[in-house]
Amino acid sequence: MRFDKFTIKSQELIAEAQSLAAKLNHQQIEPEHLLSVMLNAKQGITTSLLRKLGVSPGGIDREIVALLDRFPKVTGSSGGDAYLSARSKNLLNTAFSEASKMKDQYVSVEHILLAIAEEKQGH
Repeated sequence: MRFDKFTIKSQELIAEAQSLAAKLNHQQIEPEHLLSVMLNAKQGITTSLLRKLGVSPGGIDREIVALLDRFPKVTGSSGGDAYLSARSKNLLNTAFSEASKMKDQYVSVEHILLAIAEEKQGH
């Protein structure tokens, strides 16, 4: 995956999702980690877009937190850094495709949000 084709904000999103996964003792970064970071961002399009659609970002965040709580946890020294799951890699590839369709040179947080919205099945 070419992370140099991601905007600074989308790179920060992935790094924050990795930190969240590590904090929760999850070995893999899942799309739910990415969405949780988006929902908790102080600035960003995700929460304002959801509000415009009449959806409560807080309600979605509570559901995401409940999902994350059920993910397998890794304990001990073998934990290390969390890595992108197959679902997250597919999601980021979809985001890259969205950016290409829109003739954008870089993958933005908005493209990642579109890819999350397009994901057919959850964890």
